[in-house]
Amino acid sequence: MHIVSAIFPPMKWLNLAGLTLQFLAFWFAAPELLGESTMKRLENGLIRLVSSLPVILIAGGAIVFGVFMAIAGVRFGLEAGREGAENLNLMFVILGVSVISTLYFALFSAKTTRWMKRKYATPLINKLIASEQFRKTALQLGAVLFSVGFVLQFVVMLLS
Repeated sequence: MHIVSAIFPPMKWLNLAGLTLQFLAFWFAAPELLGESTMKRLENGLIRLVSSLPVILIAGGAIVFGVFMAIAGVRFGLEAGREGAENLNLMFVILGVSVISTLYFALFSAKTTRWMKRKYATPLINKLIASEQFRKTALQLGAVLFSVGFVLQFVVMLLS
């Protein structure tokens, strides 16, 4: 094992953080790069996208949780087949969390989307379209995020 990997085991996480920051940097830079006229043409789609983000995140979390449940279920089943099923409490907790998540998604996703559209998406997109200073500030923040992400990835490359 490489000595740096032994000292800094979270190198993968550091690299992932750098990639995530660079991805976010694009979204901060995009409004200024696209310009006011393009933003006006994309206004309705952007409002729909921003207002759907909570639902997209919940759905993504549900997918990740479903994969986790499948892996945990197989692992638990194999262990129970070998050693007996004594640790059922963990499965009840996981099942409870999945039921609560599913109910939330089924009952409140449309309400959450409407609230996000009214409270955040429409004002944010309108501000991005109308305010050149706001777009410029977003571009500067995007540049900072991109630079920090690059530095994180560079450090990972140097140390690994």
